[in-house]
Amino acid sequence: MEIKKLLKSFIIWCCIVPCAIINGGLRELLLIPILGEKIAMIVSGLILCFVIYLIAYFLLPKLRIKEKNELITIGISWVILTLVFEFSMGVMNNLSFEEMMKAYDITTGNLWSAIVLYIGFVPLIVMRDYKSFKEQ
Repeated sequence: MEIKKLLKSFIIWCCIVPCAIINGGLRELLLIPILGEKIAMIVSGLILCFVIYLIAYFLLPKLRIKEKNELITIGISWVILTLVFEFSMGVMNNLSFEEMMKAYDITTGNLWSAIVLYIGFVPLIVMRDYKSFKEQ
């Protein structure tokens, strides 16, 4: 994969980060008081997946990716970047490893572990959908 495409995919991932942070803030301020924590976590996770999809749908095709392995590389790099960012923020906020791992407990309604997996697959999903839409 060309380093230029990988760097551009990093910029796309950088567009996802503030949206995820804003989503978390809106969840805390609006959704939890209205829906309760468990339902709010689920709704917030679904909203974030939709936002990630939209960002990827509008920006990934600009990279003109032709090979499936490039999309896989982007997905893996986005997962790694997400995990590094997430755990770095936890360390900066003096959270213990156990506290950081609470975000990955799906039984609480927190879809974060599924979202991290989704981030890895979204380049493939988006390009499949984009090509299908363009063919119609």
